[in-house]
Order: sequence, then C-alpha cells, then structure tokens
Amino acid sequence: MKTVKPKTIFVFALAATLFLGCHSTPKTGYYVDQQVPSDIRDQFHEQNKNFFEYVKTNYQVKLRGMLSKELLNGKGLTARRMDRIKNAITENDYQLYKEYYVVNKWRGTDTIPAGNTAKDFSLKYLGVTKEMYFAFFLPKNGDNKKMISLIYCNFDYGWRLFSIETLPYTINGKTAPEFYEQAKQEKAKGFLSAAINSMSTANACMKPNNMWEYTKDAEMSKFYSELMMEASKLKFPIMVPSMSSPIAVFHVWQQRMLDGALYPDVCYVTKVNIKDTAAVRRENEALRKQIDKALPGIDKDTKCVIYSAYNKMPGREFTDHFDITDKLQ
Repeated sequence: MKTVKPKTIFVFALAATLFLGCHSTPKTGYYVDQQVPSDIRDQFHEQNKNFFEYVKTNYQVKLRGMLSKELLNGKGLTARRMDRIKNAITENDYQLYKEYYVVNKWRGTDTIPAGNTAKDFSLKYLGVTKEMYFAFFLPKNGDNKKMISLIYCNFDYGWRLFSIETLPYTINGKTAPEFYEQAKQEKAKGFLSAAINSMSTANACMKPNNMWEYTKDAEMSKFYSELMMEASKLKFPIMVPSMSSPIAVFHVWQQRMLDGALYPDVCYVTKVNIKDTAAVRRENEALRKQIDKALPGIDKDTKCVIYSAYNKMPGREFTDHFDITDKLQ
C-alpha cells in the first residue's frame, strides 16, 4: 500500500481553506437562512455536502483538510464522537434545519437573540474569529432526532470546522419545551412521578448543541429543581394496593432504548419467582391495572412502560430481574 506523504495532505488542506477565499465581508451582524448572502451560502452548502460525504465514506484525508488545528489536535473531537456522528449520518437522511453567517464585532461571548415563543431559542457562542458560520441539521424522519451542528471559523489560515456536535433534539417525538408543558399539566393533575419523568426527558434534549438556549431555559430548570425537591419527599418503597401478594416499587427511572427513546422503568420486588416468567407475566397484568394508584400518571403520555421484576432489593452486586414492556400506543 502506498503511503500518503505529508505534502499530499497539505494540498488537500490548502484546497479546503480556499473555498471562500475571495468574497467581500458583509457588515457586522448575523444573517439567518435566506439572509445569508447567496454566494457565501452556496459555497457553504457545498462544503456541508462534502462533510457528510467524507464522514459517510471514511474519506479521512479530505475530512482532515476541513478541520481546524484545534480539532486536528484532538480538542473537542474524539474518535467516539466521530463514530456517533458517522452512525447518525449512516442511519438517517439529514437535511439543513437552520444556518447562520456571523460577522462579529469583537472577540468574546456573544448572543444571537431568540423569538418570543417557548419553542424559540437563542445562540450563545464564543466569537472565535471575525467571520463564523453555523449549520444545524436534523433527520427528515423519526421521533428521536439528533441534531448535527457544524461551526466554521475563518482563521488566518482559512475557513475550517471549529466544532462538530451531535446531540438529541427530540425524544419520543417531542422537544424539551413540549415535555416541559406536558410536565406542568401532569404536575397540576397530581402526577408527580410522571412530571419528573417528563422533565428528566426534557433535560436530556434541552441543549441540542452547546450554544443552544431555549427562551424558557431558566424557567424549565427552576421547575425541574422544584420537582426534584418534591420527589425527595417520596417514601420508597411504595406498596401497590389491591394485589393478591405484596408488590413494592423501589425505583422509577427513564430507560434509554437503542433508538434513543426514553421510557419509564418501574422497578419492583415480587414474591413470584422471576424464573417462572409465565407467572410473573400474569401478575404483571394485574399490576398494570393498579400501578396508577401507586404512581399516578406514570402510564399516561408515554408509548410504553417497562416493568422490571426482582425477587430481592438490589444492592451493590448484580441482581437478576425480569423485564416486561407494556406497549400503550
């Protein structure tokens, strides 16, 4: 196999730095979507297309030519993160969601303001260079969407990718503000466990990239803290009423599925031997009819509930359990 010499890599890198070599810089400010000057927008769209193609096809040499010195030195871009990005790109058909071209007045932290609705967001970013470009991509389909965020900076050695991220934007088909509204409704109905689960899920998709801040970010964080204060007053284990033999719920948490979905997992101790799976299933059928009395609302506003049956309370050692998924939708 022929070794690629360093000067060959430099040629690729040089080509990448020249893609916006000749253009007049617009006045200071930020330009969103169609406001981005067409010549700049078209060239970045081509670079974005190249990025997705290089990642998908493992074309490492050309991809390296797009990266800043910071990313090439391993700051902020690990092999594990690139694997996640490649998996996301391979498994989904991504399209551009939002783009920004920014001409900064000064170095330091700056903000692109949000709108007035709960779903709106601002961008708080570090003005690394005078000119920057942000591109956010989302899958066309699916309930569990991870956003891919690309940040380009115009360094003294040319335009390069300064940051690459992939983080959850929606989980179970909802954004963080939508889970917040759901949690408030659940709290008003007295469904404390359900509200906590909803806000836990909201937290998991609150920041689809490190710049992103929803209009109600502070309000959502405060509400979540208040819920957790109330949750600390819950006394576990909770006995499920009207069961033929005692069932004690000792823990409720959000289990992440392979597709990125999050569903409540109700962990309980049963006297039925979990090796007798048929008997556990029969008991679980009765448990589902009573679970709302022990954990009000836990089986509402969710596509499924996972039940994990134990014969003894788990400690530090691994403890056998039997899982049953109740698909509600």
